[in-house]
This record gives sequence, structure tokens and C-alpha cells, in this order.
Amino acid sequence: LVKIRIFMADETVTVRMSRSDPSIIWGFRLQGGLDFNEPLTISKVVAGSLAERAGLIEGDHVVRIAGHHADSMQHKDAQDAIISSNNDVEIVVERYGN
Repeated sequence: LVKIRIFMADETVTVRMSRSDPSIIWGFRLQGGLDFNEPLTISKVVAGSLAERAGLIEGDHVVRIAGHHADSMQHKDAQDAIISSNNDVEIVVERYGN
């Protein structure tokens, strides 16, 4: 007997962040990636940061970063996509209920 559980996202959210200066941190941390055999997820959001104000939440599963599909990204690829977006980044995430 094989049991399979399928989780459907409760919602998909597009988060857009802009900053006036690259010295301003986005305020979130990623974990996972293709090289870790784990989906890219938001592991930390700094209180009061651009990420928090834009609506990112710890545990969000990253679907796209700056138009790039996250399921084919290694961790460094995701970081590079954020860095290369300069002062404007768009991240699409899926949220799952507990």
C-alpha cells in the first residue's frame, strides 16, 4: 500500500519590492533549491523590512523570482536572480495552510 498526499496551495501571491538604494536590505532569507533537493522557501523575514511590508511570510514556497521558474533553480541561481534584479524584484510565492 502506498499513500500519497497532495498539497494544493491555498493562494498564490505576487510580491513586488522596490528600494531607492542597493544598501537597503530586502530583509528575507531563502532556503532550499535544486541542489538541496528541497523547494525554495522563505525561511526568515526581518521585522519591519521591505520583505515584511511587501507581504512575504516565512514558509512561503517560491514559484518564480524575477520571471525565472524557481523549481529549476539551485540556491545560488535564486540569489543571483535577486541580485541581478537591482532595486526592483518580483517574487511569486505559494502559501499553504497548516
